[in-house]
Amino acid sequence: MQKRLKFERERLGYSQEEFAKIAGTTRVTQIKYEKDSEPKAGYFNAIYNAGADIFYILTGQRIEGEVLSNEEKFLLDNYRVASRDKQRAVLGALLSDEESVQRSVSNSIGNISDSTVGNINQGGKYGG
Repeated sequence: MQKRLKFERERLGYSQEEFAKIAGTTRVTQIKYEKDSEPKAGYFNAIYNAGADIFYILTGQRIEGEVLSNEEKFLLDNYRVASRDKQRAVLGALLSDEESVQRSVSNSIGNISDSTVGNINQGGKYGG
């Protein structure tokens, strides 16, 4: 697990000091976590919010499908609770051709909230 933790930190482009700050710990503790200590649950929650793949760190396996960035999670979470008019406005902003927007909205709007990304629910906190 320690090697995977270090790999995830490096994949995200953080130094040990930066990652420790995100996790609310010290650089020395971060070094220990990457060598021989096991972090507590609060640590994992903090680094998950920074984009770390906790499932990979704990199991060594990547989740099938796409892992969403924080911005994508934010957009998706807010899209799901938005009114139908706001959802249409978002789709309209994303699609440049107005005819495509109308066709896309009328054909797909009912199915969009049923779509999943990967094999886990990625809304909100990890595993929730």
